[in-house]
Amino acid sequence: MKIENTTDFPDYFLRRMTSWCLKQHECPVRELKTATFRNRSGSTYSGRCYWWERRIVCSIPRNPVCGGLEFRINKLLRATAHETAHIMLYATGSRTRVSRRHGGRVSMGGSEHETCRHEGYVYNTFAERRNELIAAWMTPPARIARAAASGANN
Repeated sequence: MKIENTTDFPDYFLRRMTSWCLKQHECPVRELKTATFRNRSGSTYSGRCYWWERRIVCSIPRNPVCGGLEFRINKLLRATAHETAHIMLYATGSRTRVSRRHGGRVSMGGSEHETCRHEGYVYNTFAERRNELIAAWMTPPARIARAAASGANN
């Protein structure tokens, strides 16, 4: 999975969190090609799933003053869990959403109600293991840690 990131979270954190969300949905990570994470003004979060491209975009509040790091991680996880649920529902062939905009055709990716239910499940699982998961996701990969250590020795 390719990560496109303009937030202050490290790429390895976002990759691990997104992979964990997909695994909670029992969806293979290979179903998602690209995950884009970006900042937005205000205190709300948003997301978009382009299921035909197997791509998600998650936007989270830029301002850490509006709730701090914990607030931003909660919003990030909720947006990611929601959009990965759309990917999972598309991958499993869910055709529950009727699009009024496109002449009443049944579209892919599940209904928003169904997606929000899956998002809530993932968020509740995260809330139970919050500190453990964040610590694991924030641990730099071995190659980065080795490079930092060798740079410090020089």
